[in-house]
Amino acid sequence: MPCFLLIVLAIASPSVRGASLYWTQNGDIYHANMDGSNVAPIYTRGPSDFLTAHLDVDLQNRHIYWLGVYPSGPYAIRRSDLDGQNIQDVITSGLGPAAVYGLAVDAVNQKLYTGSHV
Repeated sequence: MPCFLLIVLAIASPSVRGASLYWTQNGDIYHANMDGSNVAPIYTRGPSDFLTAHLDVDLQNRHIYWLGVYPSGPYAIRRSDLDGQNIQDVITSGLGPAAVYGLAVDAVNQKLYTGSHV
């Protein structure tokens, strides 16, 4: 099933340089300028790789965080640089289908928050 989530990183104003949009679509992560131009994939999943959902961005440390799901089961919270490089698993245990529903990064306090649904 396709997953689509759009996260606005910054308000487009003269004081914001390089403001961007990031979103997931069909398991891949994309980037574009605030006006919708220059759409480009920054993470493209392989056939047995993670699907992606619940994206958030840490501008202070220049990372993207997302929930990754293998089609066969394991869940993980992953991160990469804003350009999609240096992918790392951050949390790989204790996550299940109902365990993560939403993701938020608090860069100031170095915390990662998740929600769940029942």
